[in-house]
Amino acid sequence: MYTSKISIGGKSFSGTLDFYIIKRTVDIFKTKKEGYTVHLLIKELLELDSEVIRVVLFESINRLSDISEGEFEILLLKLNDRDLEIATKDMITFINELMDKCIPINESAEKKEAVFVDELEEDCQDDWDFNHMEYLWHSVLNRKESFWNITPKNLFSQLDIYKQANKIEDEKVQYI
Repeated sequence: MYTSKISIGGKSFSGTLDFYIIKRTVDIFKTKKEGYTVHLLIKELLELDSEVIRVVLFESINRLSDISEGEFEILLLKLNDRDLEIATKDMITFINELMDKCIPINESAEKKEAVFVDELEEDCQDDWDFNHMEYLWHSVLNRKESFWNITPKNLFSQLDIYKQANKIEDEKVQYI
């Protein structure tokens, strides 16, 4: 599991950005914004949307610790202005580290962007098919680890290796 660390209000936390966190965060935002997708989540993280960062930050550290949402909010509210400014910078660094560790990023592009967010448009209704990805992980790649504990970078790199090993060049792979 790929993790990053952050210190807020004198407390240290570790967090991750696995499929569970991504799915949970998208589900949270679907209740607020109709048609919310993983692509939009990644886009808003790359654009440093403060609400998305706060939700991903909490869900990420909550995944690996026992802090409740209420305790997390109180921790943030107790920060003075100077400490809040430092914590905000640390949160952005934390999210950037998680993105680098967990999301496949196209570094050769002039602007840093997730490789699977090709022609991302505001009206993009396509979303990740988690059931299909879980099937690929367990049935095609024959992996035993829980799909929900892996990162997108994990899955996509394993699929790339699978395609190379099986000499599959076409992006549309048909599995029987």
